[in-house]
This record gives sequence, C-alpha cells and structure tokens, in this order.
Amino acid sequence: MTIAKKLLLLCLAVFIANICLVVFVSAQQAVSYSVDKPQAGDTMRFGRHYWRVLDVQDGKAFLLAESIIGRRAFSDELMPWELRTWRDSSIRHWLNSDFYMSFTYTERARIAETNLTHNNNPWWYGVNPDEPWRGTEMGNATVDKIFLLCIYDVLYYFGYCERPQLYHAPCGCCGRRLSLFGNVLNDDYNSYRMAMDNGRPFQWWLRTIGGEGGRLVVLGNGSVSSYGQRTDFRSGVRPAMWVYLEI
Repeated sequence: MTIAKKLLLLCLAVFIANICLVVFVSAQQAVSYSVDKPQAGDTMRFGRHYWRVLDVQDGKAFLLAESIIGRRAFSDELMPWELRTWRDSSIRHWLNSDFYMSFTYTERARIAETNLTHNNNPWWYGVNPDEPWRGTEMGNATVDKIFLLCIYDVLYYFGYCERPQLYHAPCGCCGRRLSLFGNVLNDDYNSYRMAMDNGRPFQWWLRTIGGEGGRLVVLGNGSVSSYGQRTDFRSGVRPAMWVYLEI
C-alpha cells in the first residue's frame, strides 16, 4: 500500500471518528438538556442560555442561570445606603426590561410573575444598633418576572435543609450552623455555588442587603461574603425565574 493510500485511509478514519463524536455529544446533550420533565438538579436550555433547575412545583420550574451572563452594577451610581433597595435598583429594571425582552414572545409567556419578599441579612441584622445599616430591611415586597436570588435561596438550594433565620440558629433538619470566618461563609458547598464567567470563576450578586447598604455576593470560590460588595461594582449576574412547564 502506497503512502498516499495510507494517508487517505487515515484521513477517512479521523473524519468518521469526528462524525461519531459529534453524534455522541449531540445525543448526550439531548438527554442532559431535555425539558420534557425537568427535575431539580437538571440543566435545561431556555432562550439563549442554559439554566440549572433548582426546584419544580405546581407545574413550574425554578431556574437559575448556569453561568454568569454578564457583569453589571447593582445600582448605576453609589447611592446612600438607605436608598439602595432591590425595588429601585438598576439591575432589577434591566432584568425585567431589556433582558426579559431578549426572550421570544412564546418564551415570555412561560415566565411567571413571582412575589418576592426581601428578608434581612441573617448575619448583620440588628447586631449593633449603632451601625444603622445592620437594622435596615431590604425594602418593600415586589412582583418580578426575573430576579436575583436572596441569601435564603442560596442557603436552601445549595447545602442546607431549611431556611435558617439567624446566624446562631442551627438548621432544624441537619443541624448545620451558619458559621462565619472573617465575614465569609466558607463550607463544604462552595463548589456548588461557584459560577463561571467566560470560563473563569467570578463573584455574582444576591439581592440581600450587606454591610453599609451594599449587596451580598457569592465569591469566585463559592463562599459567601456576609458583608457584600458596593452596589456600583460590576459583579456577575445570574438571573433566576419561575417558568411554566406547559402553556
């Protein structure tokens, strides 16, 4: 057999192997991203992004963007701490306007309205009355199509059995406590909370108030800063929403 024939056969074998790999990967994705009957822990595609299914209830799925979709400030400018509410934030406006409109008409019809209550930071609230932000609530309840997770969502869906109310109160089911080391919640569930931004881990916003009117963030290594980040900093955005499984 000539060298030319050997090279031709080798190229043909490589081509066939690549075709088989594409078919295999496509089949795997079809299974992994099936939206017929999503379960908590699945990944599904909705719109232009992939989403982690956090929960399924009453014909709806609770979705969190699998990766960071971009970096934005919580508020456009550094406002007084008492004015930095989720209701008045620029990130809330963007999520429920420009980002919401990036979905098709059919997709938008599947996004449910969610009544959000805004609980206090479990570590900072009422600890020291001389520091006014520690006794400040997050603002009035809102109704949103798309939103950011709060700290209680993160604790509940990423490692704890119940939604703890205070840093010193153990989870009623598993007994775990929200222990802090240097104002950071650093535990066995860091890897579940990590998120990627263009292939690299980066911090992402929560809507819960932090120290001095900032907002809490999940840090790049998956730990949670109990003090948070200034609202004019461009942290990562992982939108969340409830979507109807059928319309």
